[in-house]
Amino acid sequence: MASIRLSRHASRALIVVSIAIICVTLAVLAATSDEPSKPGPVTREGALIGAPNPPPDETPPVATVDGSVPARAPTPAGVTCSTGWSYFDNPVMHYGLCFPPGWGFSDFRSANAMDSVPAVELENLHLLGNAFPWHPGALPFDAIKTGMLDIELDVLPTSVRSNTECEPATKQIVGLLTFLTCEQQYDDAGLPSSSGALRALKVIVPLRTQPAGGSGDLSGARLLVIARSRPTASVKEVTTLWQIVRSIRPY
Repeated sequence: MASIRLSRHASRALIVVSIAIICVTLAVLAATSDEPSKPGPVTREGALIGAPNPPPDETPPVATVDGSVPARAPTPAGVTCSTGWSYFDNPVMHYGLCFPPGWGFSDFRSANAMDSVPAVELENLHLLGNAFPWHPGALPFDAIKTGMLDIELDVLPTSVRSNTECEPATKQIVGLLTFLTCEQQYDDAGLPSSSGALRALKVIVPLRTQPAGGSGDLSGARLLVIARSRPTASVKEVTTLWQIVRSIRPY
């Protein structure tokens, strides 16, 4: 009998302990549900979720530009263009510049200057003066010989060198940047010559940021500026070319 009573007491104690454990567990769960959630990303309807920051040892993804960009953009803070001049921002090559009235960008396929520049052309641009209305089908070299001014703006990978034309090496200090320059003349066939019907000022501008969407071969790329004019260009025309070149602002 004593063993039966002991067994009953043990069973009752076990039941009481089990009930107590269940009650404590329920209380803990209830308390947890009332606590405020820890800080973390919250997705809201219509919100944009940005890509996570890359680890410190990885390079952030490079932005790309689709569609086109306006040929004239608002002047950013800290930049001043001459009165009446316009500002152009190249988000692929990461530079801006100022240009005077009557000038504009052209692909040589339409009579008027472009209102917007296709993104696919931002690595190779032609900024023209004394050129509009342009006559599609005309040769740019012929137009330069009759007074047109052409500033070509190209991406220049570090590995590219010129064997037949002058290599910019003369230093020009522009603000906090050092431009490298040289002058080249061309004959009537458009070939480099000691004298000719066309003169070009070549300038290498260091870029502060790798061109957007560029592969590894564009790491350290620079901006090559070729300002073309006829040898008999006026002092005012040459001065305008230099003003445009000196206004280039890498960012």
